Amino acid sequence: MAFSDPAPRRHVHTRAIHYRGYEREDGLWDIEAHMTDTKTYQFRNDWRGEVMIGEPLHEMLLRVTIDDSFTIKDIEAATEHSPFEMCPSITPNYEKVIGIQMGRGVIDTCHAWAADSPVVKMNAPKFYTGE
Repeated sequence: MAFSDPAPRRHVHTRAIHYRGYEREDGLWDIEAHMTDTKTYQFRNDWRGEVMIGEPLHEMLLRVTIDDSFTIKDIEAATEHSPFEMCPSITPNYEKVIGIQMGRGVIDTCHAWAADSPVVKMNAPKFYTGE
């Protein structure tokens, strides 16, 4: 179902987030994320000078390595573009999450995966709570 026609407006900002999952040969998993923010107009930034149309204001990369129990085994972060000089200095702090177990995110995380949905009944019956 498509959106209805919008009110008159002007596109000014795009945030794009791409995720990719990789099964590694060593049995671990890599999840990579790439986030960019771009503007549809040129503007001046106090740190970087002129930011051209379509040039990322933010460009951040993240690779999280997990095992089958969703425990974070390694993490790498990089800030390629940022609006402030201090932004890239946060990346070493990501290492603090190594060893934390991520939530599995299977049941009750969206409409289709609700505990009482037919999708759960068919694909994960031990978690099904419907009648």
